[in-house]
Formats: sequence, C-alpha cells, structure tokens
Amino acid sequence: MELYWYRVRVSTTRRVFQISSEPVQQQTNGEYVTQMSEQADNPEDDSSPAARPDELLAGIAADAWQAYNAMETTKRRHFEQLELLENRKKNYNIDPNERDRALLAGLLRDHDEQVVRFSEASVSLKQLDSAAHLALFGYIGVINKAAENRRTTH
Repeated sequence: MELYWYRVRVSTTRRVFQISSEPVQQQTNGEYVTQMSEQADNPEDDSSPAARPDELLAGIAADAWQAYNAMETTKRRHFEQLELLENRKKNYNIDPNERDRALLAGLLRDHDEQVVRFSEASVSLKQLDSAAHLALFGYIGVINKAAENRRTTH
C-alpha cells in the first residue's frame, strides 16, 4: 500500500482551499518520512488510489465528508452567481442591483460557514482516527485531481 501525505491550505481571508499530496516513504524502523518535491504536484502523476472508501465515508468520516460536500456545493453556488453577474456586466453592461449583491454576499457567507464546519469536522476526525483522516483527504485529493482534468473554460 502506497501512502501519501496531504497538505491542506485553508485561508479564510482569501477563501482558498487547496489540497496537495506528497509521497510518504516508510523507513526500516517503521517511521514514515515525507519527501517534499515538485513531482508530488505533477498532474500527470496518477499513482493515488481512486477507489471510493465507502465504509469510511459512511462511518467515522461521514461528518467530515458531508461537510466537505457542503463546502464544495456552496463554493460552486457562489462562483456561479459571480460568473453570472460578471457576464451580465461584460456582455450587456448591466451592473448588479442591490438584490444581486445581497444574494452574492449571502452565498459567500454560506460558503464561509461551510469552510469552518469542514475545518472543525476535519480536526475532529484527525483526533479520533488519523488514518481515517488521511484516507479521507487522499480520496478528496483524487476527486479534486479528476475534477481539474475535466474542467472546461469558456
């Protein structure tokens, strides 16, 4: 079994959530050593396991997994509304009205709350079971990498 160390960056001021992985090597004494390298963030590196950890997602990591999904959903809603308003301005020179700005601000608050919820659930999971925490972030890394490869830009 190949292990990965997952580094998570969450910035509440810049509203950034990023997961990157680095390979972990086991020494002969049983301890693990991470090797930090640019190769770990290489999009062509497809060595992470892609199997969905069903038991984990329905069990001990369920709260963190649900919080992650809520965070992703609220992020998507906010970005879609932002894109809509930007396209209206760019294509039709229509500025957002007060209702549009209020909705956008509300969607951002929703997302901020879910980021906090996910962060708390993640810390709780790590305290309960560090292996489950690692496996959850491994799976999140895999699905995020797959999403990057299928995104289209217009």
